[in-house]
Amino acid sequence: MALYFIQRQDLIASFLSVRINTPDIMFQYLKIFLLFFFGSQQVNADVLVRMEVQQQGATTSNVDLRLFEEETPLTVENFLKYVRETTTNGGNYNNSFIHRSVTGFVVQGGGFTFDPAVNDGSFTYDKINDIYPGGLQKIAEDPAIQNEFKKSNLRGTIAMAWLGSDPNSATSQWFINLADNSLILDGQNDGFTVFGEVISDGMTIVDEIAGQGIYDKTDIHSDFGKLPLVNYTADDPVLQENLVRTNTIIELLSISADIDFTLVLLNTSTQSDIIIKNTGNTSHSIGGVSTTDMVDAPFTIIADTDTCSNSILAQGAECVLTIQFSPQSENVFNDSFNIELTDLALSYSFSLRGEGVLT
Repeated sequence: MALYFIQRQDLIASFLSVRINTPDIMFQYLKIFLLFFFGSQQVNADVLVRMEVQQQGATTSNVDLRLFEEETPLTVENFLKYVRETTTNGGNYNNSFIHRSVTGFVVQGGGFTFDPAVNDGSFTYDKINDIYPGGLQKIAEDPAIQNEFKKSNLRGTIAMAWLGSDPNSATSQWFINLADNSLILDGQNDGFTVFGEVISDGMTIVDEIAGQGIYDKTDIHSDFGKLPLVNYTADDPVLQENLVRTNTIIELLSISADIDFTLVLLNTSTQSDIIIKNTGNTSHSIGGVSTTDMVDAPFTIIADTDTCSNSILAQGAECVLTIQFSPQSENVFNDSFNIELTDLALSYSFSLRGEGVLT
């Protein structure tokens, strides 16, 4: 450690003693300085979850979500508690439904469940006694969480809803942005926390939800002013089949992804691992990766250490995919590739970035 510190002191002295004549040279030395002191790989962690949506009859569709565990850890942990049915107060997302739909803005859920097998099976709320006598129930909430606004509320992102003007009041309710709402939502009281995004073709399903009829049911509950209902006739009792149901939200995989190698010296190589862990309750199958030409130089997928390609990932198991970055020129390099999660009928995209720098 002492030798490391002395070497770094020498580097600082050398850096400061150089007579810099042009902005380009100054910028080059700055990059070298950052490389030696702060250069490191940055790997973001994601969690994949699947929302099973039922809009009518027995037909269900999947909306897959990528949750930003690395960037918004408190919010993702809170959301997964309701997914895993492990909240302190016993709340969970099973039998929940979309209770708010605002055209061109958001669809919102995570607040209520409806199970017609409970009590008298009615879609009613006793405002005077503040109780739910029938199948309609409010999701039991855990304590509110700290706001973690970092990403913009763009189309396809999922964010937490909070009460009034308090950004630290989010509990179980979430919403999916139907449009770029950054100008509206990013600046409100520290911003609404985006903690994930819809992936694959999931927004097709979300747009279908947004296209359902919207009804004012504030006579039942004040939160139901824009309630989306399917095949509904005004003034009829609301039945379970009229609701846009999110029957279950299940956890699938934890993935370390989107690698940024930051600054790497020319003619050297560095590696980083992508780790895929099965956090769900069933096995998952993964398609081929390193056996095909998935990425271009200077990125390489190391085939010899690939334990993911064409594998069956048992519950709780993990596999590793190693990516190598070997820059030969002073450029910023970007690439991407997909891993097919074959049993899930889902293609997951990884992005790669790195910059080659000259000493």
